[in-house]
Amino acid sequence: MRVLIQPNMHDCADNPAAHWRMVVDGHGVPIDLDGVRNSIVDPGTLTGPTVASVTWGPTVMSGEAREAGMIVKKNGTRQAFFDRKLLAPYLALYRQRRVELGTD
Repeated sequence: MRVLIQPNMHDCADNPAAHWRMVVDGHGVPIDLDGVRNSIVDPGTLTGPTVASVTWGPTVMSGEAREAGMIVKKNGTRQAFFDRKLLAPYLALYRQRRVELGTD
């Protein structure tokens, strides 16, 4: 599974559902993730105001294939994460949003 979470670059001040854009395996939707806080490291890490993007997917690390995530901050710093459970509430909202939009 490949996941991309990033702030929506369009003007969406009056539409919280469009504050973020989430793409899972090539299917993207605007989504309200502002209320999700589920990070062991720092509550709000995946959707905090300093986040530029979050990715998850297959990667090769030290010659070994595995799934991993990367949080990229607006200041350019990166933080890897390896627990897919951190994505669970985001994926649940993504599925719910797709049903609401009639795209699932």
